[in-house]
Amino acid sequence: MDRYEQVLQDCRRVGIRTATYFSNKELHPSTREFQEHSQQWGRMNRKGDLQHNYFRGQSEFGAQMCLRSGWLGLLKQSIDRVLKNHPLDGVYYDWNVALLCYNPVHEGKDVGAPAQGHWDMDELLDLIEWTRQRVGPRGLVIVHNTTTPMFAPLGDLTIWQFADWRNSAITLSDRRCASAVYSRPGEAYLLVANLEPTTKEAGCVLHPEKLPYPLAPPRAASKWTVNDLAEPLRRERAGSNLDVQQLVGEGIKIAIPCDEAILIRVR
Repeated sequence: MDRYEQVLQDCRRVGIRTATYFSNKELHPSTREFQEHSQQWGRMNRKGDLQHNYFRGQSEFGAQMCLRSGWLGLLKQSIDRVLKNHPLDGVYYDWNVALLCYNPVHEGKDVGAPAQGHWDMDELLDLIEWTRQRVGPRGLVIVHNTTTPMFAPLGDLTIWQFADWRNSAITLSDRRCASAVYSRPGEAYLLVANLEPTTKEAGCVLHPEKLPYPLAPPRAASKWTVNDLAEPLRRERAGSNLDVQQLVGEGIKIAIPCDEAILIRVR
């Protein structure tokens, strides 16, 4: 650790900012916390099997944890301890995605009971908001989404509600496309993703009354592609206008590139 400290100090002296790695999902089976809490914190499939990352013989990155559990508290505590004890400018998060989990404990049920299935998106947003506060407005927050689409609305995250792929506010004509919703009073962001390796044109209908925060008949809608969001100059523009009446009526056709997503803002 002395060499680690020296590298950090050297970087800071010459103006290089540093962040250290954390996995938001992995906890190694050799740890005391895993041995004591894996059944309560672990991410499970429909059969109740704990999910692992890269297991080969005695080599393993770690078992997957679900943020909708006590794992979130331990992760925050660990991050805070590292930042308190080392001259770092921020954090690097791997597995910075929400994942589907069937651990019944996270749904208020007993171990071994049938689970409905849930996502830890709200807890992930909680972690990101906490992290920004922890490292400060100029601190580093580097996130690795592993090619999984993710969108956090700008502004106060506490007034937004998230609805995952099971939402009833969006109807898509293609079963190999999926949607998610970020909703607040008077505004919503719709994320429409193509799950196939070929470009698709899908019909999309919005049911504004079924949003987490129901919208009165919306007045405007616009969309961005992934490339638009990736380039600052494009991102600053209003996006391509859509026929909002058609969107909430018979629906609009949206061309979605392979393995990508379209973002639609409705107001």
